[in-house]
Amino acid sequence: MNNRKQQWILAVVLSSLLALVMGCEKKKTPPPPPPPPRVAPQMPPPMPTDRTVDLSATIAISPGIDTSPISYGKIKFVSGALTGQQFDVKPEG
Repeated sequence: MNNRKQQWILAVVLSSLLALVMGCEKKKTPPPPPPPPRVAPQMPPPMPTDRTVDLSATIAISPGIDTSPISYGKIKFVSGALTGQQFDVKPEG
Protein backbone atom coordinates (compact mmCIF):
# COMPACT_ATOMS: atom_id res chain seq x y z
CA MET A 1 0.00 0.00 0.00
CA ASN A 2 1.25 3.39 -0.76
CA ASN A 3 1.88 5.96 1.93
CA ARG A 4 -0.97 8.29 0.87
CA LYS A 5 -3.58 5.53 1.05
CA GLN A 6 -2.35 4.49 4.51
CA GLN A 7 -2.63 8.05 5.74
CA TRP A 8 -6.16 8.33 4.34
CA ILE A 9 -7.26 5.05 6.02
CA LEU A 10 -5.64 6.09 9.27
CA ALA A 11 -7.38 9.49 9.12
CA VAL A 12 -10.79 7.87 8.50
CA VAL A 13 -10.33 5.37 11.32
CA LEU A 14 -9.10 8.03 13.75
CA SER A 15 -11.91 10.46 12.89
CA SER A 16 -14.48 7.67 13.31
CA LEU A 17 -13.02 6.75 16.69
CA LEU A 18 -12.88 10.36 17.76
CA ALA A 19 -16.48 10.92 16.70
CA LEU A 20 -17.54 7.80 18.57
CA VAL A 21 -15.67 8.80 21.72
CA MET A 22 -16.93 12.39 21.61
CA GLY A 23 -20.51 11.28 21.02
CA CYS A 24 -20.85 12.99 17.64
CA GLU A 25 -22.11 9.86 15.91
CA LYS A 26 -24.97 9.27 18.30
CA LYS A 27 -26.35 11.79 20.71
CA LYS A 28 -26.64 10.27 24.15
CA THR A 29 -29.28 11.46 26.55
CA PRO A 30 -27.79 12.68 29.79
CA PRO A 31 -28.30 10.35 32.74
CA PRO A 32 -31.12 11.32 35.08
CA PRO A 33 -30.09 13.29 38.13
CA PRO A 34 -29.61 11.21 41.26
CA PRO A 35 -32.63 11.11 43.56
CA PRO A 36 -32.52 13.46 46.54
CA PRO A 37 -31.22 11.87 49.71
CA ARG A 38 -33.89 10.37 51.91
CA VAL A 39 -34.37 12.08 55.22
CA ALA A 40 -35.44 9.90 58.10
CA PRO A 41 -38.69 11.14 59.69
CA GLN A 42 -38.30 12.76 63.05
CA MET A 43 -39.74 10.55 65.76
CA PRO A 44 -41.10 12.11 68.96
CA PRO A 45 -39.23 11.25 72.12
CA PRO A 46 -40.59 8.19 73.91
CA MET A 47 -43.08 8.66 76.70
CA PRO A 48 -41.64 8.33 80.19
CA THR A 49 -42.30 4.87 81.57
CA ASP A 50 -41.48 5.60 85.18
CA ARG A 51 -45.00 6.81 86.10
CA THR A 52 -48.56 5.60 85.77
CA VAL A 53 -51.12 7.71 83.90
CA ASP A 54 -54.87 7.39 84.43
CA LEU A 55 -56.24 7.48 80.89
CA SER A 56 -59.84 7.74 82.11
CA ALA A 57 -59.20 11.02 83.94
CA THR A 58 -61.09 14.09 82.71
CA ILE A 59 -58.92 17.00 81.67
CA ALA A 60 -59.83 20.59 80.85
CA ILE A 61 -59.09 21.85 77.37
CA SER A 62 -58.67 25.61 77.29
CA PRO A 63 -59.90 27.39 74.17
CA GLY A 64 -57.50 29.51 72.14
CA ILE A 65 -57.45 33.28 72.39
CA ASP A 66 -59.29 34.05 69.14
CA THR A 67 -62.22 31.65 69.53
CA SER A 68 -65.84 32.60 69.78
CA PRO A 69 -67.50 32.61 73.21
CA ILE A 70 -68.63 29.18 74.39
CA SER A 71 -72.38 28.71 74.65
CA TYR A 72 -73.70 25.73 76.56
CA GLY A 73 -77.22 26.32 75.27
CA LYS A 74 -80.58 27.08 76.85
CA ILE A 75 -83.39 25.10 78.35
CA LYS A 76 -86.89 26.19 77.40
CA PHE A 77 -89.85 24.66 79.16
CA VAL A 78 -92.84 23.93 76.95
CA SER A 79 -95.16 22.39 79.52
CA GLY A 80 -95.73 22.29 83.25
CA ALA A 81 -95.28 24.99 85.89
CA LEU A 82 -92.33 26.61 84.05
CA THR A 83 -94.00 26.75 80.61
CA GLY A 84 -92.51 29.51 78.45
CA GLN A 85 -89.55 30.14 80.73
CA GLN A 86 -86.03 29.84 79.38
CA PHE A 87 -82.80 29.30 81.31
CA ASP A 88 -79.17 29.51 80.16
CA VAL A 89 -76.97 26.48 80.82
CA LYS A 90 -73.83 27.52 82.68
CA PRO A 91 -70.47 25.71 82.74
CA GLU A 92 -71.08 24.73 86.34
CA GLY A 93 -74.27 22.88 85.32
